[in-house]
Amino acid sequence: MQLHHRRVSILRRVRQDVATLLDKETINAACREENYSWKNRLLNPANTVHLFILQRERKRGREKGGRH
Repeated sequence: MQLHHRRVSILRRVRQDVATLLDKETINAACREENYSWKNRLLNPANTVHLFILQRERKRGREKGGRH
């Protein structure tokens, strides 16, 4: 049970810090390396990646019976 609580704690921290763990510059640099271009709008690569991660975590929580 202790391992479960540790995982929950880690996931909670990741959710809170997703923008700092995967910062905008790093995501943009990876996209440039792949020759991906984009317009400077709300759903830029960094925001898209952050939203994807948050949505995935919410889905996992619902699949496991959590309340997200």
